[in-house]
Amino acid sequence: MSAPVANGEEKKRTHDDYTIGWVVILECELNAARLLLDEEHEGLGQSLTDPNTYLLGRIGEHNVVLASTGVAGTNAAANMVTNMFRTFRNIRFGLLVGVGGGAPRAPNREDAAADIRLGDVVVSSPKGRHGGVIQYDMGKWKDPEEFSIESHLNKPPGMLLSAVPFLQSDQSTGRGKMNEYIHQVVSKASGLPKLRKAYQFHGWGNDKLFKANYSHPAGHDDCAGCDGSMAEERLARESDEPAVHYGLIASANAVMRSATLRDKLRDVWGVSCFEMEAAGLMDSFPCLVIRGICDYSDSHKNKIWQPYAAIAAAAYAKDLLRIIKAADVKTVPPAVDTVVPSPPAGQHGEATDGGVHKATRCKVGHATLPAIDKILASPQREAFIEDLLRVGRVIISESSVNQAALEGFTHRWDINFRWWGSGNLYYNGMSQDAGRAKWMDTSAPLAERFRGWEAEIGCWLNGKWWMTYYDVARFMADLLEYVGVKDV
Repeated sequence: MSAPVANGEEKKRTHDDYTIGWVVILECELNAARLLLDEEHEGLGQSLTDPNTYLLGRIGEHNVVLASTGVAGTNAAANMVTNMFRTFRNIRFGLLVGVGGGAPRAPNREDAAADIRLGDVVVSSPKGRHGGVIQYDMGKWKDPEEFSIESHLNKPPGMLLSAVPFLQSDQSTGRGKMNEYIHQVVSKASGLPKLRKAYQFHGWGNDKLFKANYSHPAGHDDCAGCDGSMAEERLARESDEPAVHYGLIASANAVMRSATLRDKLRDVWGVSCFEMEAAGLMDSFPCLVIRGICDYSDSHKNKIWQPYAAIAAAAYAKDLLRIIKAADVKTVPPAVDTVVPSPPAGQHGEATDGGVHKATRCKVGHATLPAIDKILASPQREAFIEDLLRVGRVIISESSVNQAALEGFTHRWDINFRWWGSGNLYYNGMSQDAGRAKWMDTSAPLAERFRGWEAEIGCWLNGKWWMTYYDVARFMADLLEYVGVKDV
C-alpha cells in the first residue's frame, strides 16, 4: 500500500515544481519514505547523462524528489546529488534520511530518554566549529598512534536549522506528529507480506548495549549467543516511542564496528552517530542529516533494527517538513546556485585575508560546480566545450600527465584544480603501517583486513606520481560527463 497516485487531470508537473531532495541509501529507507508520501507522482524525463532513478511525490505542502544511491559511501552519494541537481535545478535544500550506528554514553541513571537506544533518531546539529557532520577519516597522522581529524563541512541550511527548535517545541508539548507517522507506516507495512515482519518495533528486550570490552562471538549472525551478563544495565523506558537526539554525526567511507574507536571519537569529539554518506554531501548538497539508530557501532552490529530505525528517521523528516511552509521554501535560492564547498580546515584551498579557506573542491573532479555551471550558462559555453574536447584529446593521446595542457585549460576558464599526488600520509583514517598491520592481522574480520590492505595501497599511491595520473583521469572523466557532450 503506497501513497495515492496523483489524478492525471491535474496540471502536469515539471522538474521545477520539485523543491526538496530526499536522499536515501538502503531499500528499507526508500520504503519508509515512500510509505509516508501523501501523494505519489508520475515520473518525469531526464537527461541521458543522469543515471539516477527518482521517485516523485508530495509530503504536506512540498513536492519532493526521492533518490537512492543503492550503494553506501560518500562518493556514491555525492555523485548522485550532482546528477540530481542537473535534472531538478529548482531544489532548494535536502534531507539525508536513513539509518546509522549510535555512539551511546554510559547509561543515564535518571532519564531513560537521555540514552541513545535502538530506534531513536539522531539529527545533525552544529557544535563548535563543526556544522553538524565531521569526516573522521580525513586528517593527518601526528605519530603512528595519533590521528588528528581535520574536517570542516558546511552547516545545514538556515531554514532547516531555524525549523528544528519549533519542531522540538511541538514534540515536547504534544503537538508533534512523528509518532503518528511511525504508527501509520507500521500499520501500512503490516498489510504487506514482504514488510510485515521487519517493519515493526522489535521490543526493548531485543535492544542490548554490550560493554565496550565484550566482542561479538565469531560465527553468530545475531546476539542470541552473547553473554547477557555483559550487557549494560539501563533504565526501562515507559513507552516504545523513540527519543530524538541532536549532535555531531561522524561520517566516513568505512563501517564503524569498533566499540573502542567509537567511544574514543564520542569522548573526544562528542559524536552521537556514525554513518557513511553525509561527508560526501554537506559541501555540495545543503541538507540536514537524520539518522535512525539501528545498532551501536560495535561488533554486535546487525540489520534487525534497520527497517524500524528507517521509519523513525523518515517520520522525523516528515514532521520537520510539516513545520516549514512551501511559500517560504520558494524564497530560498536554488541549491545549485548557492553551494560553496568548504575544504577541510587547515588543508585544501587558498587562505583569504581572514584566514578562511576558499573552497577548491567539489564533486566534478576537484573543481567547484558553481564555476562550471556559470560557464555553461554563458555565451562561452560552446567555446568551453570545444576547448575541453581539444585538451582531452591531447592528454589521452599522450597517455601521460600533460600538466601544462591541463593547467592552461583550467587557468583560461578560471577553474580551480588541486593536485592530490603530494604524499598524503593516511588513507581512510589509517597510516600505511597501520594499514599493513591490519591486513596482516589474521584474527581481524576479513572485511577489516581488506580495509587495511586498501589503506596501505592508498597511502603508497598518495606518495607516488601515479596518484596524479588518477587525479587527471578522474577530473577529465567527471567534467566530460557533467558537461554531457559526446566526442564526435
